[in-house]
Amino acid sequence: MGTSSSHGNNDSRAFVTGANGAGMIDLGAMGGDWSAANGINNLGQVIGAAGYGSYGSNANAFIYSNGVMVNLSYLDVVIEAGWTSLYAKAINDNGQIVGFGILDGVSQAFLLSGADDEDFYRSYVPFPLTPLPVPEPSTYAMLLAGLGLGLLFFRTKTELNS
Repeated sequence: MGTSSSHGNNDSRAFVTGANGAGMIDLGAMGGDWSAANGINNLGQVIGAAGYGSYGSNANAFIYSNGVMVNLSYLDVVIEAGWTSLYAKAINDNGQIVGFGILDGVSQAFLLSGADDEDFYRSYVPFPLTPLPVPEPSTYAMLLAGLGLGLLFFRTKTELNS
């Protein structure tokens, strides 16, 4: 997880790497000019900020989870409180996000929890799903043996009835 730039700060992009640091996935900028990844938890959820204009200006905090980037500035609790220019800085494994933004014209810290706007969080923030178990090779062998015995039984029964 980090931020990469190829032509100066105005086109910086947040990125995340694959397993063991292999590969690099550009997280985009939510339609803006820049993005920066600032934190990642053990679930692979990345948080940061993205915005328009020069790097660091007109920011909106985001969470990136399961291939989807969500603008946290659209949370009802954020809008109703009057927060602007949000920067998400860290996220824990419970999905709680800390950062800073502008409230009443003053830069202040915030703590954002899924419980703050549970409907939005459940609808728009895709949390990693529990992976399905992969059958062992012996499971397939037993399945094939069972099918073979079933076919043999059916064939024997058919021959006896003829």
